[in-house]
Amino acid sequence: VNWTMWVNSRAEGHFTDDQTPQLAVIIANEVAHSARADAPWGSFLAIFQKREGKLEVALRSFLFPTDISPLAFDVNIDRATDFDHDNQDELLITTEATRLNVSSTAGFLYQWNDQQFVELWSAPLGEDNTGALNQTQYFTSSSDIHLTDFDGSGMDEVIVTMTRVDYPRDSQ
Repeated sequence: VNWTMWVNSRAEGHFTDDQTPQLAVIIANEVAHSARADAPWGSFLAIFQKREGKLEVALRSFLFPTDISPLAFDVNIDRATDFDHDNQDELLITTEATRLNVSSTAGFLYQWNDQQFVELWSAPLGEDNTGALNQTQYFTSSSDIHLTDFDGSGMDEVIVTMTRVDYPRDSQ
């Protein structure tokens, strides 16, 4: 069985309770699901750490829909940051999915909770239907995510700014 795997993105930090520096990696696997039932299908998060001079997998986490092909569902680590100032980095992950020529993006903030990564925050970040046919209205939108202590509380807030452009139906 041929496996096609690739690394979408990576970030260095301290993600789990272990204070050893770690490498968070989004890995995509396009192996035929029926060919290998034990193979991780789609995109997953792997945490690597160096122990005794060797790089080993400390954790694999399947945070994303496993029934969607990586060719139609793209996952990337946008950044690793200590969002809540607890000396442990959280992962800001963005996804992009395409269905019927409509693409949509979303953002997720994940934190390690002593056993697994849990979602702290999520939001839609953009959509583009300009490649689709027979839409009642065509538009594209995109966002920027900012993590900053907006209110002076000592904790970062998630600030999302969005731009949307609408197009008349007959302008395509």
